[in-house]
Amino acid sequence: MGNEHSQNSHGHHNQEHRDKKQRLHQSNQSLVNAFNALSNGTASVGLEQLKPRIGSQLALSLWPCLQDDDQKISLEQFLERADRLLQLTSDDVVRLLKLPLCLVEACLESVGLSIQTEEERDFVNSLVEHMESYGKTADSLIDWKNSNCARMCQSVVERTHSLFSSVQFKQSSKIHSGILNDIQILSGLQASEEDWVLLYSSARDGLSTTRFESKAFNYRGPSVLILCQTSKEIYAVAADEEWRHSSKAFGGPYSMLYKLFPKFDRTQAQAPAICCNFKSRSSPLGYGSAERNAKVPLPGKWAEEKAILEMAGYTFSSERRD
Repeated sequence: MGNEHSQNSHGHHNQEHRDKKQRLHQSNQSLVNAFNALSNGTASVGLEQLKPRIGSQLALSLWPCLQDDDQKISLEQFLERADRLLQLTSDDVVRLLKLPLCLVEACLESVGLSIQTEEERDFVNSLVEHMESYGKTADSLIDWKNSNCARMCQSVVERTHSLFSSVQFKQSSKIHSGILNDIQILSGLQASEEDWVLLYSSARDGLSTTRFESKAFNYRGPSVLILCQTSKEIYAVAADEEWRHSSKAFGGPYSMLYKLFPKFDRTQAQAPAICCNFKSRSSPLGYGSAERNAKVPLPGKWAEEKAILEMAGYTFSSERRD
């Protein structure tokens, strides 16, 4: 029995060795393919050939993993050093890029975006300011990422892996908004592992509480409501429960309020913290409705004014003037 056990152990060890060798061969073949794609058939790869594939900001940060200086590297050097980039994690990305602005720009480049307008620049500056409020070390930036936008670096990781392996980079589905710009939308998409579904849009469906109710209230799951005030301030209400009419607050511990513009901020109140009331007469209708309902008749000689208007042909259904 002892010999049989020894033979089984030896056979198992050989199988593990063969599997490891096969994985190494597959990994090396992927790296060889990546090198050939980057080098365009030449014998070396340089930083300038890496930039168009993953973006300038990310390429500048990843290149030191491949080469100590700006000299090109051969296939042998590439095979020795590029394998570590296949193990890249989102935390590694933060540590490599170091600065909040560089991190944001690399994330934008990884999905083909860049800062184009003054509004986008203001949003990014506000976002960077909020990131720095956690501190300026790599660990503090990682804490910010995990607390506010856990998948912020996911597109960077996936694009890097796709460059050095046979895995195809899958671009997230785009959502167009009449309120948010592309960078603000991206910050929302990176908060979820699943694609977003547009339930209601005032630009598409019209500004109507009835339409909002018919399209959003039947969705049984977490959702995000984007609001733009006349002052141009933009807010996002993240609800971890379905929307409903209620005279009482609802929402779980993951519900929160984000201010997206002009300053990025996050508010998390003690649950339940959301209240939605379009219909219930048993609870207050809110500041706006209370203000509209609190109209007081203005002073004046209404009878004389009414008589003059009636002579001009006007008729009235009520003699009370608001």
